[in-house]
Amino acid sequence: MKILSLLNTVFIPVVRNGKTFYMLLDSGCPFSFSNCITEITSNDLGLQTTYHHNIPKQDNQFSQVLETSSRLLGLEVAGLLGLDFIQSFDNILINIREQILDFNLPNFQAEFALDFNITNIMFDVMLTSISPLSAGHDKTTVVDTGSFQCMAFQPIFNKYPVSRAWQGITFTGPIDIDYYQNIELYFNDSYQGNYIFGVSPDLPSMPFDFILGMNYISQYELLIDLNNSKLRFKKSQAPALINVNPTHTLGFQVVFENDKLVVNNVRPDCPNNIQANDIIEVDSIDMTQENKVNEIYNTLIQSSSNKPVKARVNGEERVLVKIELFE
Repeated sequence: MKILSLLNTVFIPVVRNGKTFYMLLDSGCPFSFSNCITEITSNDLGLQTTYHHNIPKQDNQFSQVLETSSRLLGLEVAGLLGLDFIQSFDNILINIREQILDFNLPNFQAEFALDFNITNIMFDVMLTSISPLSAGHDKTTVVDTGSFQCMAFQPIFNKYPVSRAWQGITFTGPIDIDYYQNIELYFNDSYQGNYIFGVSPDLPSMPFDFILGMNYISQYELLIDLNNSKLRFKKSQAPALINVNPTHTLGFQVVFENDKLVVNNVRPDCPNNIQANDIIEVDSIDMTQENKVNEIYNTLIQSSSNKPVKARVNGEERVLVKIELFE
């Protein structure tokens, strides 16, 4: 089925009575929830076989998560499909770059595979034993399709380039995140390349060490093989939707309010005279597209180019300059 990928994450469209509801696929959450969808059926997923998945009603605390996510992404997020949804299939194929999701494939030619376990730790999140760092022993790592970036839960990257004071979203509310560059990623002593990892001092202690996020996973077609407890990877040949190795920034973040881009976080090193609640307009960005947040991210937030951006700030024509993202 065709999906919508926003910031390298998976949104499954559910069409009911002519309206499309978007559900985030999140392997890092044990359960599904929604503010308007109570079930997922064969028709929703384009399956030929009978399928039905109930979505239990959750407490109102999750409504704030959906509202905040909607402001970040620029479209209404109707809910989340968690590990209970994923476990209801033999396997699920995630192809971010071609924006395809498939179910119960009989054959998949992977280039390499990792074992994983589903345990009772942290509400049955999906865990795999891998080595995200060149130093140290194997670490317990959550494979999280709902996480935009890889994450670490201990401050161990002091010698790496850092980009501080970014804001992220969790179930407990907004958090501050520092991003570290060029972290060596290893799977069972097999070098995978260098990636950005986030570290947040606001997060509580976790029963795992790392999150394998979508900045890594999006480069592959990933088959989550539930029958055989394998994660099967095949390198994607399609172009990337999001910069996985950005180098420059304008120094602020934005959210959507009433179809406008509004500044919600200004970093201390911002090179532009920007304030919180400023309204940003960029003619080169098509604000009518459902996936507009991808272009906004690539252009305004974390870019692979140092080219200035022509914009209007509160209606005033400006040229916004960029600085290096990591120091």
